[in-house]
Amino acid sequence: MHVVPAPPWRPSGSPAVRLRGEVHEVRAVAVDVSPQIATAWVQEIANIALTEVKADVVEVHPDGDGAGTYEVRGRFAGVPWQGVFRYVLRPDGFHSVQAVRQRMHPQVSGGFTVVGTGDSGCVVVHYEQYLLRGLARVLRLPFAWYIRRSMRRELDDLAHLLPAPP
Repeated sequence: MHVVPAPPWRPSGSPAVRLRGEVHEVRAVAVDVSPQIATAWVQEIANIALTEVKADVVEVHPDGDGAGTYEVRGRFAGVPWQGVFRYVLRPDGFHSVQAVRQRMHPQVSGGFTVVGTGDSGCVVVHYEQYLLRGLARVLRLPFAWYIRRSMRRELDDLAHLLPAPP
């Protein structure tokens, strides 16, 4: 099982060497909820609007067979942004990639993986992957700091929003 897939800009089978300008952040939270409940919650793509710091509005367009697209509008570090992502549900979560590449914007992919820890609990792993372009590469360290900070808040919010066990 691959908890975090390689970013789409790396050729298949290439070594796991990060490219210049690549930001790859992974965070996890342990929750006292069954893996089935946590997986169903993260697979409800509209829930992104409830936890994602950078998203104000999420519109989901399922294609069927556990795939589709979603449009996001929000603010990234206070700056308005929008994007379209293609998602694929997996048995343990979902993965998404930027469907429409925007000039001068980073390439983006990410998702969630739920890993069971026993009968009554699990770990929810959240990952975000970015490839910064051009001069934006010099902002890699503050960019990564912002992503880590926002992901920590997102997972805290997710842990509080998951249904409590009976």
